[in-house]
Amino acid sequence: MATGGRDREDGPALFEMGDSTSVSGLTIYYPEQKASDIHPYAWTFHLKKDDNTVENVTLINSYDAILVGGGPDWNVRHRIRSVYGCALRRGILVNGCSDVGRIETCTSTGTGGGRRTSVALQTTPMGRSVR
Repeated sequence: MATGGRDREDGPALFEMGDSTSVSGLTIYYPEQKASDIHPYAWTFHLKKDDNTVENVTLINSYDAILVGGGPDWNVRHRIRSVYGCALRRGILVNGCSDVGRIETCTSTGTGGGRRTSVALQTTPMGRSVR
């Protein structure tokens, strides 16, 4: 269960992933996050540097799910496979990938601001920032 970082969207991710790291076979649940009272949290996963893998993961009530690169951090050859669940704001944001990354079989649906949303993928060119 993810309970830290409520109302601190700019804080460190729940999982800060550096070179050659992998997360597999987890369910991550934010028990304090309610559809009727959504609060910002930092990213659940932040993939930086080389060769990161997130696979076979379920996210329940994640505010921002997976950030690839972003800010001063870059990423090379990320692999995101079979990630399912509910992202209340953003599902996957690729922002600073300098080599081929793979995203396969990912579904994220959420309820934000009282309306059903579906967020699959957001990308930005190298060197640009998304807020």
